[in-house]
Amino acid sequence: MKSAWALAIAAIVLPYLTHFPIDYDRIAPAALLLPALWLGRKSWTALEDRPRGQRTDQLLILIAAVVALVSTFLSAHPATSIVSYASWIWIFAGALLVRRVATSARLIRLVLAGIAVGAAVGCLTVWVQWVEGIPMTAVPHYQHIRLFGLHMLVGTVAALAWIIAAAPRSHERMLAYAAGVISCGGMLWSGGRTPLAGVAAGLVIWFWYAPRLERQVLVRAVLVVVLGGALLSFLRWSPEPYLGWWGAFARTTAATSVDELSSTRLSFWSVTWHEILRAPWIGHGADTYRFILPKQDGNQPHNWILQFLHDFGVLGAVPLGWLLLRQAYRGLAGRGVQDEGEIIRSRRAAAGALTACLAAGLLDGVFYHVIILLPAALLAGIAGAAPRGKAVREARWYAAAWGSLAVTSAMVLGLHSYLFAALLLPPAPSGPDSPAPRLLRAFPSTTFAVDRWLNAWRRTHPEAVLEWIHWAQAHSDNPAPLHVYAALFYVERGDLASAAREVDEAMLKEHHRSLYKLRRLQEAIRAAQEHSVATRPTP
Repeated sequence: MKSAWALAIAAIVLPYLTHFPIDYDRIAPAALLLPALWLGRKSWTALEDRPRGQRTDQLLILIAAVVALVSTFLSAHPATSIVSYASWIWIFAGALLVRRVATSARLIRLVLAGIAVGAAVGCLTVWVQWVEGIPMTAVPHYQHIRLFGLHMLVGTVAALAWIIAAAPRSHERMLAYAAGVISCGGMLWSGGRTPLAGVAAGLVIWFWYAPRLERQVLVRAVLVVVLGGALLSFLRWSPEPYLGWWGAFARTTAATSVDELSSTRLSFWSVTWHEILRAPWIGHGADTYRFILPKQDGNQPHNWILQFLHDFGVLGAVPLGWLLLRQAYRGLAGRGVQDEGEIIRSRRAAAGALTACLAAGLLDGVFYHVIILLPAALLAGIAGAAPRGKAVREARWYAAAWGSLAVTSAMVLGLHSYLFAALLLPPAPSGPDSPAPRLLRAFPSTTFAVDRWLNAWRRTHPEAVLEWIHWAQAHSDNPAPLHVYAALFYVERGDLASAAREVDEAMLKEHHRSLYKLRRLQEAIRAAQEHSVATRPTP
């Protein structure tokens, strides 16, 4: 019971960790799930009987984990990849924990309520603090309006699942309706088309598997939530062109090509596919998509199938994708012969919500951004808890292995957090030989804000700064700004030829939408070179 409460609270506070100096998508899962895993630690050591179908899940997890670990260590950026791998360990641990507590319909509803209320509260806090003119990347408590929309997606479907699971005409169901209307209003107001497509596809599949009486409740719930959300979003009308279902409609009708209609996702998918073919069997390692050059407009390929294939290859993506689909099907099919109907209904509702996430994940980073990845993992744990077949005794090594992985992953994430904070927060290290810089060179998991260190060393260690710039360029997921930094450094030293080479490198590695900024710098340096040649005295 305590661990279920901890999971629900984690889902509620999820958006607000963006205000801490952490690598949000990597550290938030461990920070939020640690209390729940600690409170539920006894369930990991108890050797309970487990359904035979879940033993297959264990095998799939084992295969995916081994392949992913191999691809991570063989990656061109192993430090960054191992941090992402460690974060995924905690995500899986959270999903397995909620599977173990999903033996009670009350506990299932508690987790669903945490997800739905978390999204509704997040929506209300954004609306309260909203000021017209805020750019897409400065939404309060969220890193981007698109991530806000994805969170509202999972809140909407979790609220629908909560409505189905709650008792008819109860105060709990009324609260679920309120959370659903607010979340749906936020989803429609966000202007994203992917959440709408995900909810629509998920509801169709959920409706297909639901029994007749459940279908009737589902239809009523959808009508109330969608109509109420549409009215609420209209009352929050904004002139910003990227907001609102009206803005999404305008962008769709104004598209002149398929790539524009897909918001350049076809370009993402084409680049990803070519990268997959370079390492088709074990992939490039976790979270290595963002190192593709030229820099892509987004840190992930906007499709979970391509994401898994790119990161872990066929050998890792097949068991991982099969595992996800098994959870959704197990919950939707709902043929648990040993459970009463209330639990079956609750698990099927969670599986319907998970299906919407899977559908949306074909178009966006559902299994990349923690704002929706963590709730989706909790939904998968609930859906996958449905028993199938004869129960067998759980192996002792399984619980021990997860304990060891969790501790090791926590150490990796702790090291990464220290380096991230050292780069971001004052004071800067006194010199390149300080402990933090030496540790970063040994474990280059991030180069975020490394220019703050370089600025502090420019007068005292100019030669070291130059060497550090070139090192950081090789380990950064966005090296173009570091090439610009190097170009300006060379300009200060009067080395215009080297500055021109750095700008040329930046042009090759920067995303095409930002090239116009670099062209101005390139032209200025070339003009300075020509002026230097013209004014050079004749011997």
